[in-house]
Order: sequence, then C-alpha cells, then structure tokens
Amino acid sequence: MSNLLQKASIVTTPTAYGVGVLNSIKPAYALGENLVVNGTFDTDTNWTKGTGWSISNGKAIGSNSSSSLYQATGSNYTSGKTYKIVFTVSDYVSGSVRPEITNIAGEYVTSNGTFTQYIVATSSAIGEELKGASFTGSIDNVSVVEVTDADFDFTRTSSAVRVAPNYLLETVSINSANLIQNGNFSELGSELVTNGNFATDLSGWGISGNSDADHTVTWTSEGARYQSTTTSPALFFFQNVLTSGKTYKFTVDVAYTSGAIKLQTGSGADLFNPTLVEGTNTFYFTASNTQFLFIRSSTNVDVLIDNVSVKQVDTNDNWALVGESTITNTLNIISTDGSLSSGKQLNVLEIGKKYKYSFDITSYTSGSLFFIEGSATVLSGLNATGTYTGQFISTGTSIEFKRGGVTNASFDNISIIEIQENGVPRLDYTNGTASILIEPQSTNLLTYSNDFSQSVWNKQSGVTATYNTTETLSPDGTYNATKLIGNGTTGIFTSVSVSGVVSRSIYIKSVTGNVNVILKDPQNTVTQKTLNVTTQWQRFELVEDNTISSQGIWVDDIPSSGIYIYGAQIESQSYTTSYIPTDGSSVTRASETLNNAGNSDLINSTEGTLYLDIASLVNDGTIKYIGLNDGSSNNRVVILNDATDNNIRGIISSGGTKYVDFSFIVNDATNFHKIALKYKANDFALWIDGVEVASDSSGLAPIGLNDLEFSLNGSGVFYSRCKTVAVFKEALSDTELACLTSTNNREIFLNYYYRMQYVGANTEALSCAEKTFNI
Repeated sequence: MSNLLQKASIVTTPTAYGVGVLNSIKPAYALGENLVVNGTFDTDTNWTKGTGWSISNGKAIGSNSSSSLYQATGSNYTSGKTYKIVFTVSDYVSGSVRPEITNIAGEYVTSNGTFTQYIVATSSAIGEELKGASFTGSIDNVSVVEVTDADFDFTRTSSAVRVAPNYLLETVSINSANLIQNGNFSELGSELVTNGNFATDLSGWGISGNSDADHTVTWTSEGARYQSTTTSPALFFFQNVLTSGKTYKFTVDVAYTSGAIKLQTGSGADLFNPTLVEGTNTFYFTASNTQFLFIRSSTNVDVLIDNVSVKQVDTNDNWALVGESTITNTLNIISTDGSLSSGKQLNVLEIGKKYKYSFDITSYTSGSLFFIEGSATVLSGLNATGTYTGQFISTGTSIEFKRGGVTNASFDNISIIEIQENGVPRLDYTNGTASILIEPQSTNLLTYSNDFSQSVWNKQSGVTATYNTTETLSPDGTYNATKLIGNGTTGIFTSVSVSGVVSRSIYIKSVTGNVNVILKDPQNTVTQKTLNVTTQWQRFELVEDNTISSQGIWVDDIPSSGIYIYGAQIESQSYTTSYIPTDGSSVTRASETLNNAGNSDLINSTEGTLYLDIASLVNDGTIKYIGLNDGSSNNRVVILNDATDNNIRGIISSGGTKYVDFSFIVNDATNFHKIALKYKANDFALWIDGVEVASDSSGLAPIGLNDLEFSLNGSGVFYSRCKTVAVFKEALSDTELACLTSTNNREIFLNYYYRMQYVGANTEALSCAEKTFNI
C-alpha cells in the first residue's frame, strides 16, 4: 500500500507554517508549463518590440529603452493565481528593467544575473512583458509558469498559545530578521587609501619637504621608510581622502628603528594627533577636514610604515548621532557636561506592533542611560554593563539610546526583532503528538490570569503565598508560578461578572507527593470537583452554571504541604480552550480559519477520496464541516460533525442535489478518528477507523470542485485537532481504504518521511512525522 502517498494529490500534516499559511507537504512545489513562447529569443518572432528593443543572436537587446517588450497570451492567465517569472539579464550597461503580467509590475533590476519574481495575476486579458526604464542591456531565458500549491490560507487576528514539542506552553510567533541596521557596528565603507601597502612605490601619496636628504620618505620592499634627522622643517606624508564630519577607522603597521611619528588630522580644537606605537595601530576618529598625515614627533626618526587603511564607519549613515556621541566599533554615548547626547535610528518600527529587543552595555563609567522606542521609554536608569532583553509594543517608529547627566558608556549588539503572533497556525502537542489546532474565539474573563498577588485574588486566612517562586518551572518554562501553603480548609478565589454556562481552568501541581484540593465556584459551593494533584503540572477544569451573574474560580482545601498554581482562566462557554494569558484586563483570542487549499488541478470532481485524521474539540451541538466544494454548497464532498453528539457524517452533492448523506455514531468524536469519504458516480462509501460504516451505489459525482477548507464556504468551521488531511484524485479500493483508515498506516507515509529527511526538514517537522505516522 506504500503507493497511496503517490496517489494523493494533497497531503497536509502538522509540519510547517508561516504567517498566514499552513503548508501542505504534497504537492511540495508544483509548477505549470511555461506560458512564454520563444522565451530564448531563438528567432525574432512572437514578441512585440517597443522603442529601443531588438532581437538578435538569441537575446532581446534594449538600447536606452523605456518601453515594453511583450507578448499577449490572454486567457492563459487566471485572476488570483500566482505566477513565477524568471529572466536573465546580461551585457548590462545602465537603467533598469522589470517584468509585468496582467498590468501587475514586478521589481526593477539593475545588474546582470538571473532573477526570479512572483506576481499574482489580476485578470486574464493581458500577457507578459518586460518594461524598461532607460534600459541598456540584454534579456534571455524568459519563462512564466503558474505556481500550483495546496497550502491553506490561515487567519487569526490575535496571539495564541500552544503546547510546544517540549510540552511547555508558548505563544506561537514568527520572528523577523534584525530590523536594526549595523547593530554590531562592524559596517565599514570601501578602502579609501590608495596604495596603502606600498606594493611597488609611493604612488598615490603626497609628500611635503622631501627635497632635503634629512627629511625623506622612500619606498622599500617592506613599506614606506620615513626618516628625519632634524627637528625642522617638518616633513609630512599624506592623502586627502576624508570628508569632514564623517567617522573613520584607521589602521597602520609601524616598525621603528628610532624616534617616533604621529598620525594627524584636523586642527585646533578638532586636532586628532596620537603617537603611533610599534606594531599595528587602530584608531577611530571624526574628521574635521579632508587630510590625514604622518609627521615626526621626535628627532632622528627612522620608521617603516605599511598597510595603511582608512574606511568610513557606519558608511550608510544608519545611526543619527546627537551631541558628543560617537560610533567606533560600538555606539558611544558621551556627555562631558550633561547636555543631550544620543544615538538614534529612524523608521525601524511600526506603531502598535510587538517587538523583542536585545543590546549590550559593554562599558560604563558614569551617567544614567535610557532606551526609548517611539515616544515611550522602555528602560531608564541603566548604569551597569550587561545584556538587556525584553519586549514592547511600539508607540512610534524610531529607537534611541540617550544619556542622563554626565555620561560615558558604550552599546553593542543592538537587535530589534518584530514578533508576529497574529495569523500563525498552532501545531499543538497536548496529546503527545502534533496536531493542527483550530479553535473558536474565546475570552479569558479574568483580568489577572497568573498574577495572584493582585487584590482581585482573595487569599483566605491560613493561606500564605510565594509569587514567582524559583522552586519549580511553570508550564511556560519560566519561574512565574505561585506557591501556596494552606491549612487544609482554606484557599484562594476570584470572581467576575458573567452569567450562563462557564468553564473554569487552572494549572496545579503539588509541592510534594499526591494531595487532594477542591475546585469550585465561589458563588456555588455545592458543585465542586475533588482534584488529585501530583508533582506534575496538570490542567484542571470545571464547567457549570450557578444561575447568577457573578461566577469565579476557587481552589480550596490547600494542604500544609503546599501546591503551585499557574494560568487561571474563566470562559463564557461550555468547554475549555487553550490558555489565554491576561495582565490587567480580559483578553480575547480570535477564531481561526483554514481555507483556500487546492485547486481544480489537484482535486478531481469525477472521482476521489477525502481523508482525515481528526478529533473534534467538543460535542457542543454545532455543525462543523471540512471538505471539498466549488465555492458553494451545490457541489461538495464534506465530512462533518452535526448537532448530535459523536455523530460523524459524510455528505456528497452534485449540481445542487444531495445524493449521499452518511451518518455514523462513534464512541467519542473528541478522540482522534481516521475517516475516509469515497466518491464516484454510483460508488460512494464512508470508512472510519479501518471499517466501512456506510456505502451507496446510486448518485452523481460532484462538478467543478476546486477548494479544500475547514468549513463550508466560510460557515461551520471544523474546530478541531487535526493530524492529517489528504485528497486523492481517485476512488480508492476497499483494500486501500482499509489500510488508509487503520490504526497504523505507517506504510502509506513512510516514503513521505524519507522525503522530508532528504529535503532537510527541521527537527520539529521530522519529530511530527515520526509520531504522526508511527515511524
């Protein structure tokens, strides 16, 4: 049965994701045929040439062209589809050129090379073109192909928590690259010194006073030899390569026989005039004129100079400096009189987004330092070396490091990274193996879910608390749990304004051994649960309706041996969802959707099989769909849970007529089940956990199926934990269906696992596959 993977046209498992997308592993990456005719320009045909374009010698040649080279392929394009454009630029001289399809422009390129760009078509009326902007150069090997994928579009407009592979709670996120330019201050410009290694002579250097034999610079195979036997006149050896106001890194190797020399630039108060020592000398300085020079600083000078280098520091002017601040190999915040001094980067942040910061204070002499983002102070009163990290929500677009008072300190390794938490799918390990977690909107009504020191949490007499205890790691892997010591009859509780059915949940573990505590509602002490608490973290739940408008959570009968608590939650619904942290106000996690996977090429309407390995979140009387459709309910192949507890149905419609409506009651729909729904004209079947539970030999196949989604046209989202979704373009045989839905179907997906290894899938993805496919 190992050929079943090859038969599948779409396979989605919990392996890979990005912002707004859950990636399917099959097709891994499929491309259509090349839509360009004569993209290699073998002949002067098929292309319409605007002003300045010609075709010869197997290339399209642009001569200062600002017009288009194009061909109209018309209906070959489909609005909303993504197309991959590849083209080669050679013989580049000047200007720029970019691709366009259906009037949507790509990026201009300004150099030789092979370039790949992606464009989403907006119509089917206009073909591909290459648009020049004073372009002089050649074009070859043009191709445009449709990108065919089966990736789900994912949406959730808030952050959310998952159980990670290490079984700790974490907020799912995608992090950007470092948004700070030259944050480690290693950026240097090009070499400004001409002939700094004196390869053959002294060319490129200016020499003043070299006419006297007692004041000379001569070339040797070891460098420039500088000699002076008298105190005057002053011989100097120089180049004019500096720009006033710019900062430079200067290096030179010096070997003395006698005497001493100085490096000099500037004059008066701006004079930079250090004496050079034996060996390699490195200096940073801000120029006040254009010249640097070597002069004697004693009589009887005899010295070799070699490997002279001058490079501009922060050559792209990423950092704006105020006051006495400088950049060397660090950002130096200096204020000798207490006046303003700072280093700043503009246009780094976007207002309202979440960022993680990290920086080092590498040296500190005096002052009080500030880290500011936008209009808000993130950190103040910094007065020690060390590494500083944290997070903030931006109020503006800039970041700045400032002084407070007389200051001398240096910053390095500055990093600002955007944390994207919205729209990131959750691969959740609550049940030990990874599954795609899809949940509805829910709100944690508690204003402080984990800060039990707040006054909203009432600790009864006999209960003592240690907050942020370091005795044990909390479920999120940090030291932020609370330790409670009781007397066996009292506890801790809080209430909120809410009526109707309410779910309560909290993480608890014992300090030592197994203990019993009570979980109940402060307003109704009749309905309660006795909890068997162990030395491992467990999440305990209680659902009830106390029929009044104030409900809460109470952990009672806390023993003298003690317990730890973490992450309390109250939700106005009949079941508990994943943890939603709060800190000062209630927080809502938005609902999640998965849709728009597949297309008419990957889904066969004439016949096929839809396969799921899935567990419903809850039996709550709502209808939840997952399946194939044509953008309506007229043509569909769907698997669903309906209002009847534990009922799994399979529905197949064609042309607005429902031909199949299978129904089967499982023991518990919130447990994982392997389900396959086969469709073909007059041949339909529903298989669950290795058994055919329903079949029908009469009916028509659907028409125009082109979409796979965890809903039915956006309604009835299948809130669930899902291990696998697969689509087959044929009605599988009974033997294949039995294998596909059996308890261990490792044979089917073993080849996929090997493929993941081959392409270098990350550790989490491989672990997911091992557990999901029982490898």
